[in-house]
Amino acid sequence: MITFTLNGKISHFEAENNEKLLSLLRRNGHMSAKCGCMKGKCGYCTVLLDDEPVPSCIIPVGILKSSKVETLKYFSETNEIYRAIMSGFDLYEAKMCGYCNSARIFSVYNLIKKSTFPTDDEIDELASEFFCTCIDRDTFRKAIKSAAENYSEG
Repeated sequence: MITFTLNGKISHFEAENNEKLLSLLRRNGHMSAKCGCMKGKCGYCTVLLDDEPVPSCIIPVGILKSSKVETLKYFSETNEIYRAIMSGFDLYEAKMCGYCNSARIFSVYNLIKKSTFPTDDEIDELASEFFCTCIDRDTFRKAIKSAAENYSEG
């Protein structure tokens, strides 16, 4: 039995310690974490683990004791910063493909919470980590800056 907090609720799962978090999430109906490279590189399966973005495809559930995991769906419904991020993305028509949403949104969240007004260099470094190219770098930079402004005003 694996027990950890998932989307704000203490949850118990039948799972082997070495089962990957992505597998457990999808098996239990949490589809906002997508399957991709299964090597932790593409970001499609990103979740928040103790408020830090991580690729769920490489996280063994056996290490999650006392941890908090949030999926993008839950985050989008409960966190005000999500609205600030999406407002910035909408303003600059930064349309995501659907696969990279969790990687981009959680990475922007992580950047904004650490640096209220991220620099171009910080944003470019973040953009270079993405496997997906559905948003060009200039649009992504503008969207992040707008999201940061929205968050600081909120």
